Amino acid sequence: MYQLVRRGNKWYLRAAPYTILFPTEAQIRHRREFARIAKRYKGLKGFDPATGLPIVAAKLAEELRGKRWGARPRPPKWLRQAEARQSLRLDTLRHRIARAIAAQRLKALA
Repeated sequence: MYQLVRRGNKWYLRAAPYTILFPTEAQIRHRREFARIAKRYKGLKGFDPATGLPIVAAKLAEELRGKRWGARPRPPKWLRQAEARQSLRLDTLRHRIARAIAAQRLKALA
């Protein structure tokens, strides 16, 4: 899945974030709270004089300010260590393959 992103005046095509299809628990809680608040102010029209935002957006910003829904849970220590060992093995394997390819190229040149 791809996503069209605008930065300044340029448009980019990039791989869509994983959390679009599989949101974290904190994102799900945040989306539910956002919907609950937005539903409460549904139908209000006009702009908030203090912020210059539409009234509903200003109310949402006011009520959501400072709220937190928790961070992504940290994996257990044993899992982090296993992932680190696996990453190290892959790095070592890549290094060995790169050295073998370089040696073959040197032999071909000689």
